Amino acid sequence: MAKRGGVLEEEVKPMNLIVITDGAPSDDVESVIVSVAKKLDALDAVAWQVGIQFFQVGREPGAAEHLASLDDDLERIGGGCRDIVDTVPMADGAALSGEGILKTVLGAVNKRLDRASL
Repeated sequence: MAKRGGVLEEEVKPMNLIVITDGAPSDDVESVIVSVAKKLDALDAVAWQVGIQFFQVGREPGAAEHLASLDDDLERIGGGCRDIVDTVPMADGAALSGEGILKTVLGAVNKRLDRASL
């Protein structure tokens, strides 16, 4: 068993949170996500320790932009913290696709998929 950040790696299982949303959040999710990302950085946790995937199923105005900002700007918003968010926004007339689901769910583990465009 290897120690990383003072914690045995086998003691803490990786976690993926899958959030299905129909719109933009009404509360401050950015600060909570940045706080978690910074704590993971401080612990020197493995890159795939925590992933948060947002799937947008509604077409609320501004929701896609907000989710895209969480996905694309988290490192900047958090002052260089790790990127733990991936999103699949609802594009005009588009349906949630298998490629979008794959990119979002595995993007937290595979950065090549995270950077891929749909």
